[in-house]
Amino acid sequence: MKTEKIEQELLELLRNNSVDAVIIKGSSLAKRIYSEYRVSSDIDILIREEDIFPVDKLLCNRGYIPDPIPLRYYIYRFSHTIYYHPETKIPIEIHWNFGIPYFFKLSSQQIWSKVSIDDDGLLWLSPEVQLVMLLIHHHTHCFRELRILLDILWSLHKFRDIIDWHAFASRLREYGLLKTTLITLCQISELWKSQTEELRPLLILKEEIPKYRKTSGLLLKYFMITPANNFKNNIYRDKIMSRLALDGHMRAFSSFFKTLFPPPKVIKALYNIKNSLLIPFYYPVFISWRLKDWIRFF
Repeated sequence: MKTEKIEQELLELLRNNSVDAVIIKGSSLAKRIYSEYRVSSDIDILIREEDIFPVDKLLCNRGYIPDPIPLRYYIYRFSHTIYYHPETKIPIEIHWNFGIPYFFKLSSQQIWSKVSIDDDGLLWLSPEVQLVMLLIHHHTHCFRELRILLDILWSLHKFRDIIDWHAFASRLREYGLLKTTLITLCQISELWKSQTEELRPLLILKEEIPKYRKTSGLLLKYFMITPANNFKNNIYRDKIMSRLALDGHMRAFSSFFKTLFPPPKVIKALYNIKNSLLIPFYYPVFISWRLKDWIRFF
C-alpha cells in the first residue's frame, strides 16, 4: 500500500509538470498479466529520454535522494538511475530504456511509439513492448530469475491472441533479441514442458527465430535450468556468457570493448573531470575497476 501510494504521488507530480510517465514492472505488471497484486520492493517508472534532467530536478527539489554516481554517467552507460524516497527510503528506478544501450537496438523513441492511453487516462506499454521489456530484463539478470521467466510465460499466454507473433519475431531481429528470446523459450519449455507444448506463441517463435539467427547449442545448454539447481550459478561467469547471448559476434565483442574502453564523455561524467586533458589519466583507474569482476571469472 505504501508503494502504490508513492507511485500515485510520483505520477501526479510528473503529470502536473507535463512529463509523460509509465509504471513498469512490479504491481503494475502483475495486474496486467495476472489480474492481481504483487508486492514489490521498489518502483520502476519509464520516462522519455529527453525528460531525464527535468525529472532529476523535480525529484531532488522534492527531497528524493539521488544515487551518488553522477547522472550523466548513468545516461551514457545504463537504462535507469535510482532515487530514494525521503521518508520510506523505498528505491525508485527512473528508466528511459530497458537495458544497457549498446546491448540492444531499442531507443526511447521506439518504446514510446508503442505507449497507449487506457480508459482511465493512464499510460500503458503495448503488449509487444511489455514482452520486449521482460526479455531484456531476463537477459540483464543473466537468465537466472525464475519470477521474470514466469512473467514471460504468462505474457505469452495472456497476449497469445493479441500479438502478431510472426511480425513480432521479425521485430525481435530488429531489436537484437533473437538469441535472448530463444534461450528464454528453451528454458520455459524445459521447466514447463507439459503445460507449454501447445502454447501457440511459443511454437511460432521457436519456428520463426532460427530463420533469422541460429543460437549455439553450447549457449542453450549453459543456460538450461532445472528446479534442482535453483537457478544458482557463478554470477561472474553468467555475466560474461550473457554477453555471448547478444545477436551477432561483433555486438558481443563490442560489448566487452565498450565496457572497458568507454567514450571520453563517460570518464568525464563519472569522475567529474573539468579539464578534458586529464581524461587519459583516469582511464587506468576505470579499467582497473571494471576488471575486478572479470578477473573473478578466471
